[in-house]
Amino acid sequence: MANHTLRIAQVAPETLPRGLAVVTRFAGPTNARGSRVIATCKRDSETTFRATVEYDHAGGLLEAHYSAALACLAKIEAQSDFFSFRFQAVASTADGYIFTTEAVCIHA
Repeated sequence: MANHTLRIAQVAPETLPRGLAVVTRFAGPTNARGSRVIATCKRDSETTFRATVEYDHAGGLLEAHYSAALACLAKIEAQSDFFSFRFQAVASTADGYIFTTEAVCIHA
């Protein structure tokens, strides 16, 4: 079996776009609440943002997770005077999705 090497162009860390990662997970129904999606974003070691949205069965799985991630970003942007965020990529995990963002300076 041949050994394959993936060659990726390396860039300086300071040239990488800055952003956040929003992690979502599905929470099944309980006796008190229906199905929902919970989005979490850890901004730094002290600050974590969370948003919970009801799971919309008509919209589909990815759409429900995307809605939760948007709700979480809205909470973050409400506390920021300098940055806005836009989604760059999404990856699935065993529990949900990871949405990566890029920070956009509002006062450029």
